Amino acid sequence: MTRMKNGMELEATLMRRGLPFDVGPATELGNDWLQVCQRISQSEDRLARWEVSGADQTLVREAKDAIAECVRKFGAGNEYQG
Repeated sequence: MTRMKNGMELEATLMRRGLPFDVGPATELGNDWLQVCQRISQSEDRLARWEVSGADQTLVREAKDAIAECVRKFGAGNEYQG
């Protein structure tokens, strides 16, 4: 997803597994959902940001490891957690 329901640009890419893009009070979350948000920094050159969240710590770790492996090929440094 790159836009909100009202059409407004997110300026990011939101990817979800096991979680609908429309989340409301009746949404039931399973034990295998994963969400990754990717965006470029708007204040720093050559910087990308990812946020990974999920139902299970193992799923989150696997997603973070896959991202790290991919960006390492492009000269990414160590992960920064702020």
